[in-house]
Amino acid sequence: MTSTPITARDRVEELLALQGAGKAADAADLFAAEVDLHIPNSRHLPWVPQEPGSRASMRKLFESLGSLTESRRFEVFIIVGDADNAVVLGEFTSVVLGTGRTVTSKFALWVTLHDGMITRYHMYEDSFAMAQAAR
Repeated sequence: MTSTPITARDRVEELLALQGAGKAADAADLFAAEVDLHIPNSRHLPWVPQEPGSRASMRKLFESLGSLTESRRFEVFIIVGDADNAVVLGEFTSVVLGTGRTVTSKFALWVTLHDGMITRYHMYEDSFAMAQAAR
């Protein structure tokens, strides 16, 4: 009996479930040693590590996001994927804890797998509104 290889869609569903449960370390364990991490204008977001993408930087991202923001709503509209790539479209509402400001943004997340590990994490959101809320 052969096992069915994990698809990018499977992996992104697992990632979202772990993030939603606040399991930053477990979520980071889904990533390869090196990660193509891209969040536009992330230099203005205090929860995004500025070092090159890695499993450790993803853990730092998820931990910081969990301690500096509070998710009020996270809705996935659709996940489209194949063996190696998945794209998630949705919308979230978060509160930046340091300022008390609320932000709602649509988002697109592009995840790529290699040998079952996430190697690309590109998050497109209203990072300008997020940065403004953090100031």
